[in-house]
Amino acid sequence: SGPGPITDKVVCKNLSKFYGKKIRHVALGYNEIIDELKEHGFDNWLNQDFAEFEKVKASGVEEFHSAYTKDFEMLVGRKPETYVEYLASKDSMTLQENPDSAYNQNLEGIDDIVEC
Repeated sequence: SGPGPITDKVVCKNLSKFYGKKIRHVALGYNEIIDELKEHGFDNWLNQDFAEFEKVKASGVEEFHSAYTKDFEMLVGRKPETYVEYLASKDSMTLQENPDSAYNQNLEGIDDIVEC
């Protein structure tokens, strides 16, 4: 598992810094998540899995340090990176994730991203 818990609020702040734009996290209910994913063309089984993951997060169980193991380190031979370390490692990102990629340069001017 990862190195420890991280909240959506912290992810939002880190992404805002990383992309240099204010990003807003919008908490959605179970059915809203499924509907939103359907609108983006995801398959039903995947929509339900994503919604179930959000349900687990909402329960708070992932916020306990006891929920994190050393399994990743034992399997891979190194400690898992933190979210901030991942953001600093642009060479491992997809084109859509990397703010320096040509893909994202073409998206300038799109104003979907609003304040946290």
